This record gives sequence, structure tokens and C-alpha cells, in this order.
Amino acid sequence: MLRGVFMPAEVKPEHVAFYLDLFTKVRATPEWKDLMERGAFNQTALTGKEYVDWVAREEARHVALMKAAGSSRSKTELRRARQGVGPAARFG
Repeated sequence: MLRGVFMPAEVKPEHVAFYLDLFTKVRATPEWKDLMERGAFNQTALTGKEYVDWVAREEARHVALMKAAGSSRSKTELRRARQGVGPAARFG
């Protein structure tokens, strides 16, 4: 399950930096670490181009899975559904 943050494409770098710093601090707390251990969550953290590339790969994988399952939604329709929104970071 994706647990990520998406922001408008025109978001200012300082806003992205604020949230990256915030999530870094949250992930360092004992409470977060305990929650992750008890839930056996994937603790991968990606940012910037690495996150954008991951989202693109996952989108392609999910489109293939939906097509194999008989979904009629095309990749273009999925892109239109998220048009104007750009990924900022992935956590978990």
C-alpha cells in the first residue's frame, strides 16, 4: 500500500523541504519505530527523482495488473485522474 505525499507541481522547494524534514523527524521517534515494528510495515523512504521513478514503475505495473484483470481504464485515463499533481516523497 502506497503511503506517500503528493503536492501540486508548482509547489515551492521550501514547502517540500518542510515536509521532508517533518517526516524525517517523525520517522526518528520511538513511537513511529514501535508502530513500524508492530505492524511489520515496509520502511522504505524515497524522495525526489528516485520517488518519481518509483511511482512511474508502480503505475505501469498496476496498469498491467488492471488490464490483466479486465479493467477498461487506460493508462491515459489514469494519468488524467492525477493530472496536475506531482509526487514529493514516499514513506513506507
